[in-house]
Amino acid sequence: MEDRPVDGRDADRLRGAADRGPDQDLDIGIGRARSRDAHAEVLSELEGAGRESPAITGADTQVGIDRDGNAHSLSLQAAPRARDWPLRTAGGRTKLDCTQRHPRLSVVESIGQGAAADREWRERMNQDRRLPRTAPPPAAILVTGANGAIGSWLVRELVRRGIRVVGLDLAPDPVIPFPELADVPVVRGDARDSALIGELIEAHGVGRIMHLAAIVAGAERDIPLAIEVNALASARLIDLAAEHGIRRVVAMSTKGVLGPLDARYLHPRYEPVPVDLPPSPRTVYEASKYLVEIAVGVHRARGADVAAVRLGSTWGPGKTASSHGAFSLHSDVLAAALRGESSRLAVHPDQGYDLVYYADVAAGLADLVLAPGQLRSPVYHVGSGRITTVGEFAASIETAFPGVRVETGDQFAGGRSCLMDISLTARDAGFAPAWDVRRALRDVRELHDLGIVRA
Repeated sequence: MEDRPVDGRDADRLRGAADRGPDQDLDIGIGRARSRDAHAEVLSELEGAGRESPAITGADTQVGIDRDGNAHSLSLQAAPRARDWPLRTAGGRTKLDCTQRHPRLSVVESIGQGAAADREWRERMNQDRRLPRTAPPPAAILVTGANGAIGSWLVRELVRRGIRVVGLDLAPDPVIPFPELADVPVVRGDARDSALIGELIEAHGVGRIMHLAAIVAGAERDIPLAIEVNALASARLIDLAAEHGIRRVVAMSTKGVLGPLDARYLHPRYEPVPVDLPPSPRTVYEASKYLVEIAVGVHRARGADVAAVRLGSTWGPGKTASSHGAFSLHSDVLAAALRGESSRLAVHPDQGYDLVYYADVAAGLADLVLAPGQLRSPVYHVGSGRITTVGEFAASIETAFPGVRVETGDQFAGGRSCLMDISLTARDAGFAPAWDVRRALRDVRELHDLGIVRA
């Protein structure tokens, strides 16, 4: 075993080893990437312009040497011989056609098979802190459903907090095009694609996951799809996170899992609904989300730091009847007001809702996924901490949008029009709602004036 830097003078020797093929016993043990399927992008500076990258292959490890004698390690599912790599050189810079950037590492030269060299390198990495030349970046947060209504607001909140974010979504663009989202990588893909999610975890150094992706409005129309996306994909994601050593997973549930509520939680009493109220789901959507809570409970019993979240009555730009079905009443009134249109509601003005503006939803979710220590509860509630009546909401709309009128009716909603107990979220994550309806409407007007929110 010879442990020393390799400089540019060794280029011909290394290239010759590569050309002889992987069956030779000369190898460079630079350790493979964490993911066997990772494809990497390494941009290395070479000794002199126009030269091919001195690179060799052994097992599934590919190495490129830069002018300082540092090596860049890549890993392929099936490594080709080095001479078969698509190398493009210009001005002394060579780009290898891959997608994940790796740290620059010192070289350990080894005589033996590639796998043995790989093990030797990992052992030396544990013993010698001088080998890594760059500190690993802070762990990123993966947000599934990142381009959705809640996802857009959450990603903006995380970016504002200085958190590195990577998103996953089938939709090509965010529902709300906040300027903060411009530089956030969002991969177009399906939450059911475990292989893709595994690649994202490895490629971006994901340490925590916020799982938002779900089918809401169409759950009853396509039952198998709703169960597959909402329940099975969520369970697989939590399993995958455990396999990859993810620090924390927070998955979205729904207050609908509680089923019809006792009278003390409804109008006119509105006692706060505790997180440990026994669930009683009645619909496909509710049942699929209850399975998420069951999966969370199973993994918590194994020691995992996972939790499910139920929300109050969310509202704000981005929520529509097409995406959320009958759950978009307040957001529909807001959208009409932005168009200068009045609304007529069947709901009684005294009917109350736990109206939680999307900015507070984003803050609560960010608080939970980032909270220090281990989350102590399997379920958390994020809400406004207060009841807002339909009459109060209508008056606020009319004040914020002169000329717009909101007529109310004589019906009480019942069901889950309740106040969520957010005390555990405040205790464990420091969540404190900050947006009442009037302040939220001022925010919407500002976003509209900036062209971020459209009528």
